[in-house]
Amino acid sequence: MKKIKIFTITFLGVLLLTSSLQAQEKDEALQWNCPTPTDITYPDSEKAMWDILFYFETTASSQGGVATDGNFIYTSSFSTEMFRKFTMDGEFLEEFTIPGISNCGCMTYDGEKFYGAKGNLSDGIFVLDLENHSLTNTIPVSAPSIIAIGHISYDPGLDNGNGGFWIGYWHELAAVDASGNEIIPNVVTGMPGIAGTAIDNVTDPDNPGLFCFQQTGSTDLEITKFDINSQTFSGVLHVATDIPGPSGGSSNSVASGMNSFVNNDGKLVLLGMVDHFPGNEMIFEYEISNAFVYANDISVQTLISPISGDDLTANEDVTVKLLNNGTVAQTGFDIEYTIDDGTGALGPFTKTVSETINPGEFLEVTFDEQADLSSPGTEYTIVVTALLSGDENDANDVLTKIVQNTSGVYCYASGSSSSNQEYISNITFGDISNSSSASQYANYSGDPALYIYLEPGVASELTITLANPYNADLSAVWIDWNGNGSFYDPGESVYLSPMGQGPYVTNITAPEDALQNTSLRMRIRLDYNNPAPDPCGTTSFGEVEDYTVIVSGVQLDPPTDLQYELIAGDINLTWDAPGGKDLLGYNIYYSFNYGDFELLAYVTETSYTFDAAEAGSHRFYITAVYDEGESDASNIIDVLITGIAENIFNKVNIYPNPISDFGTIEFQNTGNNLYNLKIMDINGKTVRCINNITDNKIIIKKGDLSRGLYFVEITGIHKYRSKFFIK
Repeated sequence: MKKIKIFTITFLGVLLLTSSLQAQEKDEALQWNCPTPTDITYPDSEKAMWDILFYFETTASSQGGVATDGNFIYTSSFSTEMFRKFTMDGEFLEEFTIPGISNCGCMTYDGEKFYGAKGNLSDGIFVLDLENHSLTNTIPVSAPSIIAIGHISYDPGLDNGNGGFWIGYWHELAAVDASGNEIIPNVVTGMPGIAGTAIDNVTDPDNPGLFCFQQTGSTDLEITKFDINSQTFSGVLHVATDIPGPSGGSSNSVASGMNSFVNNDGKLVLLGMVDHFPGNEMIFEYEISNAFVYANDISVQTLISPISGDDLTANEDVTVKLLNNGTVAQTGFDIEYTIDDGTGALGPFTKTVSETINPGEFLEVTFDEQADLSSPGTEYTIVVTALLSGDENDANDVLTKIVQNTSGVYCYASGSSSSNQEYISNITFGDISNSSSASQYANYSGDPALYIYLEPGVASELTITLANPYNADLSAVWIDWNGNGSFYDPGESVYLSPMGQGPYVTNITAPEDALQNTSLRMRIRLDYNNPAPDPCGTTSFGEVEDYTVIVSGVQLDPPTDLQYELIAGDINLTWDAPGGKDLLGYNIYYSFNYGDFELLAYVTETSYTFDAAEAGSHRFYITAVYDEGESDASNIIDVLITGIAENIFNKVNIYPNPISDFGTIEFQNTGNNLYNLKIMDINGKTVRCINNITDNKIIIKKGDLSRGLYFVEITGIHKYRSKFFIK
C-alpha cells in the first residue's frame, strides 16, 4: 500500500403535539449527546417506494419542525427557542436561536426560503434565514376555518400558480395564499390528527398531492395522501413502525414534522421526524418515486472510513460506498479522492472500479492509497469524485467530508440557557471574578485577565452563582490537570454540587503532579436534574463556561496593560511592570498575519518600538523573565496596518482569536440597543449577517468558513469594527 503523508498541522412532533405532551414539566427533560456518523443507519436494500434511505437520532427531545434546502437539515422546537442544524447525512453541526422567536413547531421550504410557525394564528408565518439565524419577515394569517398552525407545507401550485401554504392544527387542513389569506377552508372531516405534511408535485404533476403524517393512536404513525384536485384523502399508504426508537428508550412514539425534496439521486424523498417520549427524536428519509430517471448515473453515497476520532493514524484506509442510481450496469470506471489539511490538497488519487455494479446496487470500494491523519487537532477535508464517462447526473458525483483527528481537542459542549432560564451569572475563583449573561457556551479561556492561578497542594475557593435558579439545578467542574485535551482522566472531575439553587461553593486543590506554568482548561457546567453530568455534549437546559487554569509552584506575575501607539509607521509598545518580585527583563513575542508567535526581542525597559511595520496584522504579547523562569503572557494586542487607514478597532473583544471552532464577539451595548453585525472576508465579501442584536455578546461557529482573516462590522447607534482569524 502507498501512504499519503500530510505534515502541516492546521485545523442541524409538531407544535403543541398533544395536551399531555404540552404539560410535561422541565424535570422530565432528557440530556443528549452529539451523534457520530456511526449512529446514522443506511439500509442496503434496493431503492423502492418506502425504502428507508437513512435515519438518525437527533440531539434533543421536544422538536417539532424539520425542513431541508438540500444542503442542510434543520429542526425547530415547539417548546424552546432552539433551532438545530445537521448535515444531509445526519451529523450535528450547531444549535442556535433566532431573535424574536420563542418557539417554532413546524417548518417548510419553498426552494429559496424557509418558513415556520409557532401555533397561534395571530403569530403568523415566519420567514426565516436559517443560515444567518435571523427572522426576515412575518406573514400575517387570516384563516377563520382553522384554530392554529401545527403543520405547514409550501405548495407552488396554490393560488393559480402564485404559491401558498397548506396549514392547520391536528384535525385541520386549509390553504392560504402567499400573503396569508385563506383560499381553501378546512377540508378535514373525521380524519386522525395530522402532525406534518409534504407536497408531492413530482410523481404525477397533473394530480399533485399532499402526504400527511398522521397520529391514529398512542403509537400508530400512518402516512396517507391528500389529492389536491379532488380534495379527498387516500387510505393508509405506509405505517412508520420501521423507524426505530432512540438509544435512550421510548414508551411513546408521536408523528411529527414532514417535508419533501428531490435528492441528488433524482428521487422524491419524504423527510420526517418521529417524536419519541421519553427520548430524542428520530429523523428519517423515505424514497417515494423517481423524479428523474437516468441510464448512466453513479453516485458517491458516503465516506465509510476514515471517521473523526482520537485514534487516527498515518495509515488510514479511504473507503467509500457507491450506488448505481441509473438503469444500466456499470464497470471499469474511475473514482478519485483528494485530501487537504488546510495547507493545500494532495492528490488526486485514482482507483479503477473493476467490479460490476447493477442498477440499484451498492458497492464499497477501498482506495489503494492510504492517508495520514495522525496530526492531533487537524481537520482534513476529503473530496471523493466518481468519474463515470457519460454520467447524466453530476449532482451526486462529488462527496466532501471533513474528518478530524480529535486527539488533544476539547470536546464540544453547550446548554440551552436564555435570559429567562437559569444560567451562570458569576464565577469567583482565586483572584478572578467573572460576571456573565446567558449563553449556551462561553469560552473565557483565551482572556488573560481571567486566567486562574493555583499553587500545587493549596486549596482555593470556587463560588458559582446562578441567575433564575431552580431547585433541581446542579453544577459540575472539570480541570484537565495533565493538559491532554480530555476531561475524563482520573482526578479531573473536581466538583459536583448537590441539587439546589446555589450559590455552589467548594475548595479545589491542584495536585502536585499537575502540569505547571502551562495553560490548562477548566470546564464548568450548569445542568438540570442530572446526577451524572458529562463534560461533553449538549443538554436541553443549562450552560457551559470554559476558563484557563495555570498551576505554578512560584507565582511569576506577567506584565500588564500592554498598549501601542502608531507613530510615523512605527508601532510603539508600552506596558506596566509586575509588582513585587524582582525580575530580569521582558521577552517580546510577535506574530505576523496570524502565524505562530516567535520571540522577537529581550529588553529590560517597559517599552519597545517595532520599526516600519508593513501592511498586515501584527500581534504582540510580553512575558516577564525571572530567575525562576518566565511568566505567562500579558494581554495580546493586535495591530492592523492597512496602508490606507489607521487601526480601526475599539470596544470589541473577540475570543479566542484565532478561532478553531467556536468564538465569541463581545462589544459595548449597555442600553440593549439594536445592532446589526456582518462578517466579511479578506476581499470584502459578506459571509455572515446577524440582524437585530440586543445582547452584547454573539457566539459564532467556524462552520464552512475557510482559514484566513475576517473583518467584523457592528452598526447601530455606534459603529464598531474588529477582525479575527480562522484556523
